[in-house]
Amino acid sequence: MTGATLERLATHRRLPQLEEALATLNGLLAPIEQDVIAEQRQPRFPVVFIMGVARSGSTLVLQWLAQTGLFGYPTNMLSRFFRAPAIGAMVQQIFTEYDVREEILGPQSRFEFESNLGKTQGPMAPNEFWYFWRRFFEFGEIQKLDESKIDHDQLRRFTAELAAMESVLQKPLAMKGMILNWDILLLNQLLDHAIFLFVRRDEYFNAQSLLFAREKFFGDRQEWYSFKPPEYSRLRELSPAVQVTGQVYFTNRAIENALRDVDEHRQLIVDYDAFCRTPESVYSALIDKLKVGGVKTEGWTYSGPTSFPVSSEVRLTASEEADVREALERFKSEGIPCQ
Repeated sequence: MTGATLERLATHRRLPQLEEALATLNGLLAPIEQDVIAEQRQPRFPVVFIMGVARSGSTLVLQWLAQTGLFGYPTNMLSRFFRAPAIGAMVQQIFTEYDVREEILGPQSRFEFESNLGKTQGPMAPNEFWYFWRRFFEFGEIQKLDESKIDHDQLRRFTAELAAMESVLQKPLAMKGMILNWDILLLNQLLDHAIFLFVRRDEYFNAQSLLFAREKFFGDRQEWYSFKPPEYSRLRELSPAVQVTGQVYFTNRAIENALRDVDEHRQLIVDYDAFCRTPESVYSALIDKLKVGGVKTEGWTYSGPTSFPVSSEVRLTASEEADVREALERFKSEGIPCQ
């Protein structure tokens, strides 16, 4: 993959007018947010961070957590307040929870488990919230942080912002944390209470899904989609099929390596296929972790779906499938440590 970065397809492009309006709004609210979070330090409850490769099932898992009603989470509405999320959470409550006559947004449809490359529809549907994360963590070409560029004042503000959101929503927070897949130990150190929920999908099907995501987002398989591991420099000149295979393989190994140094009660490894078959078993395991973190779960009962459909269809050509499977075996046999 060489040359200039391709532009997103029209359906995935940012709207300049919206970006400008959000920048203005957040610029006005940010100083007020500083006052809101002044006394905040740490969330009281464990924050559930969903980790894993793009296209591993992370959006479905976040939607599933959101629909339980037991967690606070970044919504599409809240994401608009990325520099003032505590204020955004208050606004959200006014527009939804306290709008008992449905005068503002009208009747809300039941929760849907649908998404388009991580994007959801509806004001209360989960959002990836990457604008918020990028306020505190500066990345270069890859998504592993350069320690020399870590701003510790910003890290303290990050935890304070989480605490403020939790204080408004009065629930444990759940959100995607995959932007820090390569810095789990830093995130683990930052928070007194955290649970890393690692969603792990069959690596062949994860790679296959990433290839089709490239087409859907850019209209071209040559363009890299989602976060880049430190091994990107090694992968960038290889074929798209081998690139996505390396993306999956090295990202998963980096997460696994980091979790070896995380306390057992602060992590939960979720096999995507097993989750889809019996999500209630994952719910039970997560509840046990939350209890250790001090969450009072008495009266919590599972009311979610009994299962989700699982796709195990090979959609690549025979040649492409062989390339992915051979690359997986090659990466495994090389035993190259993650950078």
